Amino acid sequence: MLADKARRLLALVERALPPAGSIPTAAAHGSYIAEHVVLSGRRTAAIDFDEYGIADPDREVAWFIISLQRSALKVLGSFHALDPLTAEFLQGYGAEKGSDRLPRVALYRGIECLHRGRRDLVGRVPSAPEWAELMVDEGLRALTTTEAS
Repeated sequence: MLADKARRLLALVERALPPAGSIPTAAAHGSYIAEHVVLSGRRTAAIDFDEYGIADPDREVAWFIISLQRSALKVLGSFHALDPLTAEFLQGYGAEKGSDRLPRVALYRGIECLHRGRRDLVGRVPSAPEWAELMVDEGLRALTTTEAS
């Protein structure tokens, strides 16, 4: 049942939260999604900074991944159709950052999956319970895969 899965995901998110004040922050876009990224050869530019602020860079990475997966679902009919592109993005981001570890991406993916799942269920007309369940399942997968590693 979706409600039980959502409660389980929320519990995993709560357990994964780091101690207050321990998360590094930097300038942040605020809604770093695929639609806000413009590619030109080896150059990348971001647009639409109306939600900018200071945040954990891993949050931006998680938002980008989820937006890419939801675009794949909408356009290509499969949530995981662009996973190779996501893997390449993570590899490139990690190389640029100087690390292949993005320790809180799974946490933020879980949070964003809860957020998007709720919006799919109660914020869309008509409601999309199948998308909501997909989001909760993805959040569970992200956090349980992280726990296992």
